[in-house]
Amino acid sequence: MLKLIIMKSDFFIHEENFSNFLKIIANKMQDGFVIVEWNEKLPFVVLVKHGKEVDHRFNFLISCITLGLWSLVWLYLSYKSREENILVALDEDGKLFEEKCYNKNLEYNLF
Repeated sequence: MLKLIIMKSDFFIHEENFSNFLKIIANKMQDGFVIVEWNEKLPFVVLVKHGKEVDHRFNFLISCITLGLWSLVWLYLSYKSREENILVALDEDGKLFEEKCYNKNLEYNLF
């Protein structure tokens, strides 16, 4: 059985790996991620999921009223509401990888 190979730029990508690449992107988008950068030459995609805003004044007030017990919940809410950046790419060997990016100062080139 002959497998079709797609050539992108200077290296080869198996069709199966490329379809898995597209499936991962589709699944991430269903989870609420948005594509901020897409490069078809390499190929890679940077996805971002914006965090929810935490009302720190309200949480501080509740923490004072509960003598600091609410601060544990406040820390958890702050942790879960941060922005997530994910890089999904195919390397030179055609292997798929996914990596979380923690840099908040990423510059996105949409076009």
